[in-house]
Amino acid sequence: MKKEHVFVIVMVVVVAATSGAVYQFYFRPQLEIYAQDQQHAELLEQRLKRLDEVFGGFEPSTVVSAWRGQVQPWTEALFERGDFFNLGELYDTPPVPEQMMLKFWYRDESKRMLDQLQKKINSKEPPCRYPNPLRFGAPYSHDYATMDKTQVTTGLRLIKIGSTMVEMLLNANASEITAVEIWPPRFAYGDLLHMRTTGLEFKMTMENLVKFIEGDIRMARRYLDIEALSLSNTQLRSQHTPELAVRMLLTQAQFKPGRAGVSSSGETPQPRPGAGRRAMMAQRQQERRESTRLRSSGNTRWDRFVGWLKFNFWPF
Repeated sequence: MKKEHVFVIVMVVVVAATSGAVYQFYFRPQLEIYAQDQQHAELLEQRLKRLDEVFGGFEPSTVVSAWRGQVQPWTEALFERGDFFNLGELYDTPPVPEQMMLKFWYRDESKRMLDQLQKKINSKEPPCRYPNPLRFGAPYSHDYATMDKTQVTTGLRLIKIGSTMVEMLLNANASEITAVEIWPPRFAYGDLLHMRTTGLEFKMTMENLVKFIEGDIRMARRYLDIEALSLSNTQLRSQHTPELAVRMLLTQAQFKPGRAGVSSSGETPQPRPGAGRRAMMAQRQQERRESTRLRSSGNTRWDRFVGWLKFNFWPF
């Protein structure tokens, strides 16, 4: 065999290998991308046809108005019931001044609020014992080098919540308040309710406890819920009316429509983040199912190759 023949054979093999590599590593991925785009285009065409069949002949503004007409009664009922869920004066704290050193203002204001509560406890008749120091988890001013408005508001709110709970127990004739533990805030029921739970430990007679639960909690004009209740009687041999050791988890709630995408002005509700993710996942699953169906309906590799050539090289 002559050198020319060997050279030609080698060149043919090199050209064939190069062509195969180009097809494998360039044309084939491009063909797959083109096939996906083509399936997506067909899917969009089907959806447009479906929308045209459902909403054909209607003005978009008419359809939107009709949809809002169905949603608005639900929104109005939601806000009517939402008035029951409020925190009352639980978050009513003094406004934080702008032109002051907040650390020192917080020190004076927190001391004033705690002293005011202590006076109410001391003036209670019959007396109420409160062995623990009054603080309710609020930080001291010396815990921070400097304090911003958020830290000041958080500390004053803790004192306000604790003071409100103590005053509630004082009005219910608790003989001793052992502990008031304020839990961190949380959101529940689709982010519609802002929940505040407080752990209460106190002593009270059975008669006063029943009045407290039935009158102050159950018949309250806002949401109050006992999530847990523990009673123990340590004075079984006493001839007097025993004082029950009570442990209670009391929860209050405030309606927060903004976190759930609901507007009181009747505007179109926006989906919540969790709902949007679920809807997106469902949409992707539907697209995969339709893409699989389109792939099995005769869309061969040769058809995709011819379509890719027309798309990239025609009329060149």
